Amino acid sequence: MRKIVLTGGPCSGKSTALSNIKETLENLGYNVFIVSEAATDLINNDIKPFGENAISMYDFQKYVIDYQLRQEHITRFKASFCKNSIIIHDRGIMDGKAYISNQEWYKLLDEMHLNENDLLNRYDEIIHLVSIACDKKELYTTQNNNARKETTEEASIMDEKTLNCYLGHHNLKVVNNSTDFNTKINIVKNHILAYLGEPSFSNKQYKFLVKLDESDLDKLYAISKISIIEQTYLKSFDDVDYKVRKKNNMNDVSYYLIKKRKNGNNEEIITSKIINKLEYSYYLRKMDTNYKTILKTRLSFKNDKDVFNLDIFDNNYAILESETTDDINKLKLPDFLKIIDNNGICLNNKEIAKIKKK
Repeated sequence: MRKIVLTGGPCSGKSTALSNIKETLENLGYNVFIVSEAATDLINNDIKPFGENAISMYDFQKYVIDYQLRQEHITRFKASFCKNSIIIHDRGIMDGKAYISNQEWYKLLDEMHLNENDLLNRYDEIIHLVSIACDKKELYTTQNNNARKETTEEASIMDEKTLNCYLGHHNLKVVNNSTDFNTKINIVKNHILAYLGEPSFSNKQYKFLVKLDESDLDKLYAISKISIIEQTYLKSFDDVDYKVRKKNNMNDVSYYLIKKRKNGNNEEIITSKIINKLEYSYYLRKMDTNYKTILKTRLSFKNDKDVFNLDIFDNNYAILESETTDDINKLKLPDFLKIIDNNGICLNNKEIAKIKKK
């Protein structure tokens, strides 16, 4: 059972993407279940944080989380009886963090006995569709959703806040408006198809060498979500590379199994799934002894329209990564980081982990 979230600011194309994805996946033989947007359902039933008889935003978000948890529980129960089941969520529970203060958010989680890291790990893939309010303001409208009340400026702000809720997720994709709308929807579908191992184009991944002592680290840390990663490479077979990752985020630990293979066009397809601690210990016994375990600090942040990961190793240099569907010339690199020529310094993690034989 795969669990995928479509999120983004108001007027981003989620509704169109949902119906398109459902039809495409069902044609491929998958059983597709949709979890509707909890906030919209409540507002349409006259439970709302605005207008006549409004409740506080704090109470509204509490109702949203409770309602969504129930929806997800029922949907997962139904999906468990089907083969090749996929659940598509119209927003995830973490979206609620964008609508209240951090203090209120963590108070709410405490009241409901919830953990932020667990909420992130409820989902296998997050796809953030950027609102057209961010860069195509003339096309923004509230007419196709009765629950949408934001102005263009408010929608743009909410888009950024929503994306920030998911920074640091192990499988976060961002789809912007650099293409026409139909292409945007196809890109969303291709992200999902790639994750499922179905034929699709592979996105481009760019890497850059960063010199830390000439970068603005205060700004970097101010906007980043920080995690500590231990990455171990496993013995490969069936033309597939395997690795496991232990990720410590604010003292919450998660474990992942990551597979990399090449499709018929020699393009790399990378999939990632959450595993438990026992499974992680089992996979560690399959470690490829030709490689050492990598320990790195990862800073995840948004710059302009793109999401970046900066991996800091045990020296003055760090590796900046971004995955995008755009050409590299359209990628806006952070001006607060000092990007330098790698001068033969390897930017491939597996090569860095390789044990040099004497």
